[in-house]
Amino acid sequence: MDVTFLIGNGFDINFGLKTRYEEFLPAYIETPSLNDNIMNFKKNIDRNLSNWSDVEIEFGNYTANYSDGESMLFREALIDFSRCFSDYLKQENEKLLNEKILVAISKRIVSGLIYFHNHLRAAQQSTVMGVFTAYSNEYFNYNFINFNYTFLLDQATGLIDRASVIHNQTKGEAIKDKINKPVHIHGTYAQDMLIGINDESQMANKSFLEERRLTQLFIKPQANLYGKTSIHNTCEKLINNSRIIVIFGMSLGKTDAVWWKTIINWLRSEGNRQLVIFQYRKNYVVSLRESFVDCVEDVFQLLQDYGLTAQIRSSVEDRIHIAISNDLLGQPII
Repeated sequence: MDVTFLIGNGFDINFGLKTRYEEFLPAYIETPSLNDNIMNFKKNIDRNLSNWSDVEIEFGNYTANYSDGESMLFREALIDFSRCFSDYLKQENEKLLNEKILVAISKRIVSGLIYFHNHLRAAQQSTVMGVFTAYSNEYFNYNFINFNYTFLLDQATGLIDRASVIHNQTKGEAIKDKINKPVHIHGTYAQDMLIGINDESQMANKSFLEERRLTQLFIKPQANLYGKTSIHNTCEKLINNSRIIVIFGMSLGKTDAVWWKTIINWLRSEGNRQLVIFQYRKNYVVSLRESFVDCVEDVFQLLQDYGLTAQIRSSVEDRIHIAISNDLLGQPII
């Protein structure tokens, strides 16, 4: 049985890495500019820092600052930003390149992610465990689709003690489960890093859609196909072969809409598939019921944008499990 985790920036942040765009932007603004185009780009960021916290959407909006025929100037700004962000992430990742620390993180991955069902509410846990029980005579295949550009998840999962990831068959015999190497849907800071938008609707300057040197770099699904890495097809197969999908550390943002739509279709296509979405809530109050209600309804409101209509919600809601991730992986290490 396949269980697939979609891992976002919340994973790196959880362990203390400063990988939010808003943590990088002040440093980027201060770097030397190659020319007036880059300087004006940085000035725009400086004037609109709150907007640029959602970098990919704002890049799409920023195309409106250029005239038709100036797509290569925009491309220049995008590439400059990407190169600087790549260097920044490499430095952040190196902060945790210590085997003792990585082993500690690997143990938290097992207790927090691999055994995620222990962190669900009673009814959610009962439903999800019913699936694990139904397939208990098989080994469990744990997959990771990594939306991060860093290697922290790769490095830590590579050190997981395989003897700690087991389950018992119905007859009581132990089966050792499999932890697969994470796949990077958007590349890494070292190779094919992809910062972009989901589709043409997110490009403010529509004339830029005619420039293949930009669209094949900036529109994510097209860029992945153009890159000939098969990563898009690989991730689709991982999702479609899964019995359970767990989303952790992700905002369900619009620049990855293709994947949220894919997951909704995956959920609808078979009645025993389960979707678990862990959400971080800064001001979550355990004692107040409304904190949980608001969290759940906020997620369903986001999913509406990706095709989860009221009618579809009523047919799959009992298989969507929304939980709080605040303490799932413990406290930051640095």
